[in-house]
Amino acid sequence: DLGQSNIDFSIRNNQGTTEYLNSVYDFSTYTIKGFTPVSQDFTNQIISLNLDSQIGSMLSSQLKLSEMRDEIDQNQSSNKSHTKQQQVDWQNTLAVNADDTLILGVTLTDTEAEYNKAYNKSLENKAIYLQNQWQYAQATVVLAGRHEDYDSFGTHNTGSINLGYHFSPEQLVYVNAGTAFKAPDLNQLYGSSS
Repeated sequence: DLGQSNIDFSIRNNQGTTEYLNSVYDFSTYTIKGFTPVSQDFTNQIISLNLDSQIGSMLSSQLKLSEMRDEIDQNQSSNKSHTKQQQVDWQNTLAVNADDTLILGVTLTDTEAEYNKAYNKSLENKAIYLQNQWQYAQATVVLAGRHEDYDSFGTHNTGSINLGYHFSPEQLVYVNAGTAFKAPDLNQLYGSSS
């Protein structure tokens, strides 16, 4: 039994022009001498394809492909900021039994960014994650772990544990503890502080 599959495809595109006043600053007197009207064109685009498949009664699989673009081009100069991120996420959920659910997934991310003439760089990140959720009467235990491999930061492992108790269907108390790592983005790595 191959089960049932759903496919979702979406494109969101926003573009336009932002007009604003840029201050003209006199560094010798530390005063603003006036304002100059300037504008910038922008484009924000997200394209995504999601495939959800129920494979039998115990296994489901989700494949998500996406591309995000964020572009800003100044009209009065050659300044620009362009970012493109492509991502693949494949997640598989196995119902081991009625009280035990196992999730295993892989995420691949590629980010490219260009900012003025300051940099034109890319970063890659590969991750694998695992989560197990157990239900015992009113108690819930969730253990999760993630292994990340950044091309410029090496490998990092993170994890969490969540303990919960259902006093009623509407009342849940839980305690969560975990670790995290966030790699700097390309602008934080190569962008100017000014």
